[in-house]
Amino acid sequence: MDRAGRELYRLGLLSNLDRAVFAAYCECWSRFLCCPRKLASMAETDATGSGALVLRTKKEGHHYHNPFVSIARAAQHDLMTLSDRLGMNPSARSRIDVEAAGRAQAKDPADKYF
Repeated sequence: MDRAGRELYRLGLLSNLDRAVFAAYCECWSRFLCCPRKLASMAETDATGSGALVLRTKKEGHHYHNPFVSIARAAQHDLMTLSDRLGMNPSARSRIDVEAAGRAQAKDPADKYF
């Protein structure tokens, strides 16, 4: 996420005030990457042929969806929401004057007081 943070900062889309949103984005990104890896490793040992997407309880034999699928889906949804807030897609950037944001960041008159 270091690359994304640098690029957003360079474009004037990220400041210290955005730390919480960017941290949430990074956390979602991590979850989004972790779940498919976990599913893939579970699928290697899955004897049912479902690719570990569907699991079965040992005692009762009931089937249920693997929680990693739901976690990945929720992380993907959160990523889309947060990326929109951070100007990380073309639609969001079209609503932001990136050049003005960069100029404001570069020439902040309040800097001389802090």
